[in-house]
Amino acid sequence: MPNKKVKVKKISVSFRTSSKIVQIMLERVVADGYGLKGKSRWVTDAVERFLNMPNYWDLVDIASVQEDLDKAVTCIIPVTLSENLEKALIEVRQHFPSMEGVKSNILRASITQRVLQVK
Repeated sequence: MPNKKVKVKKISVSFRTSSKIVQIMLERVVADGYGLKGKSRWVTDAVERFLNMPNYWDLVDIASVQEDLDKAVTCIIPVTLSENLEKALIEVRQHFPSMEGVKSNILRASITQRVLQVK
């Protein structure tokens, strides 16, 4: 029997961040071996790793003060990750009830943490 590729349902997410972070992120996408078209996979991996960190919500709080959000980023992520983002959003709101743009802050914090990791 031939192997059938399982189709994973995906959705698009967008957020704003600084153009400097985007530039560094794209360099890391290529350096980490994801190729020129691997941005969404790289971001997916970054978010999955981030949400498994203990007390990740404190890093989300730090990301909420990031300035120069001059660049829009769109990624295609699995629906399962989107569902996990929704759960994380609730958890972050429990710690920081007045925070705005929580999902975008989670995405920014995930990318920042992945960029800061030493290869």
